[in-house]
Amino acid sequence: MAIFAALDYDVTFAGTNWSDWVTSVGLPISVAELDTTAFGDTYDTYIGGRKSFTMPVTFHQDFVDNGLDEVMFAALGTVIAFTVKPVATTVGTGNPEYQGSVLITSWDPVAANYGDLAVVSVTWRGTGAITRDVTP
Repeated sequence: MAIFAALDYDVTFAGTNWSDWVTSVGLPISVAELDTTAFGDTYDTYIGGRKSFTMPVTFHQDFVDNGLDEVMFAALGTVIAFTVKPVATTVGTGNPEYQGSVLITSWDPVAANYGDLAVVSVTWRGTGAITRDVTP
């Protein structure tokens, strides 16, 4: 098992690499549990149903022209593609790239406390399938 520190994740949205702005990222994927238990069963039984995912991300805020705030504000209500890989190097079996799309459902450009670092935390809903690519 390879153990590593999360120091160099590579995160893109709509083809733009935002890794220098991202301070945390997640990709929780879940499967609906469908109850197949019937009369006579002595234990509950289940099968997997639809899959879904969300993408929680925290960014350092940036208001420069054509920067993070302008791009994400313009993307509200649209679907954009993303990629995430653990290390900003070549994709491979030890560095898979996850690819998919998210619906930009929220953006909170001025969530700040006095004296704190300006950050934006969002959780976007996934739309469609996620792929896991290990081909260099």
